[in-house]
Amino acid sequence: MKDKLVKYRVYVFWDYDKEEEWLGRMAEEGYELEDACFCRYIFRKGKPGAWRYKMEFLEHHPSTEKGREYLDFLEETGIEVVCTYLRWAYLRQPAERGEFELFSDLASKIRYLKRLIWFFLPLAAANLVLGLVNLLEFSEGNWEIGLVNLLIAFLFCWGMRRTFRLFWKLKKQQDLEE
Repeated sequence: MKDKLVKYRVYVFWDYDKEEEWLGRMAEEGYELEDACFCRYIFRKGKPGAWRYKMEFLEHHPSTEKGREYLDFLEETGIEVVCTYLRWAYLRQPAERGEFELFSDLASKIRYLKRLIWFFLPLAAANLVLGLVNLLEFSEGNWEIGLVNLLIAFLFCWGMRRTFRLFWKLKKQQDLEE
């Protein structure tokens, strides 16, 4: 049996929960995540079902002081930081500790979804504006760039709809509880 396994999978940011589920299935098969970056995952063979995985889109880049402080805090609580890629942190804790939740209350879940929305929504808006400007420019080659920008904006908005729905559902639930 191989000691290392490299897998290539494509996930987009709004499907982070599906990526977490896949990492969990890999862990159940005895593959422990060792590293992850754009579509590439490296696993090592370990004990089946030993780990539970979560991902978090960090408030601060992991190379900044605040980012490092937060990751150190997680480590102090027994959550292992497997790796980071851009602002995503791949985290795990031993399965024997039970359910693995990063956000213990409704307010922290809402803040997290808001962080995702406010990071990616301006990217969608910028692509929308650039797409429209390039389409209206009518210069040779600009319309192709404009269509690409509009496609990117559409994909961001389409993908974010699930995040928005969850945000508003949790917000309503929070309002009812107050």
